[in-house]
Amino acid sequence: MSSRTRNTFRSNEETVDLFFSSNGDFRLGSSGDLDTTVGYEYRALVQAIMKRLSSTKLDWPMQPGIGANLGDFVGQENSRATASRIKSRIVSELTRDHLVSGQNLQVQIVPVSKEAVLILIFIKVTDSSQPISIQLSYDMRENKMIPRNL
Repeated sequence: MSSRTRNTFRSNEETVDLFFSSNGDFRLGSSGDLDTTVGYEYRALVQAIMKRLSSTKLDWPMQPGIGANLGDFVGQENSRATASRIKSRIVSELTRDHLVSGQNLQVQIVPVSKEAVLILIFIKVTDSSQPISIQLSYDMRENKMIPRNL
């Protein structure tokens, strides 16, 4: 992403990525070729966020520093303290190289069961009154992330 795009998140986003389905498969476009995120506002950003949150550092050899390592929370008690640490880890991962500006990012962690939390991410967009909204379930027993709105 260009630094301009990373810091402002304008709708004329220049970033292009291959379009991934909610379960991580490539999607074919109407021409039969691989589909891209062109024409899908902020899709490349949402995919970058999902990649980081569902990855562990060293998962991506070309980008070894990418990954939130949420697996560190497997087996931990679903408490306010754990939720606070998960939130801190997510904020740190998304802001460390300016993928998302900290002042435009809001993260909430909501317990939904003894072993799972709902992760709510809101990103304020410069040229829109509506934030980007990402909802994920995270199972701390199985280290499983399930997107809720892709």
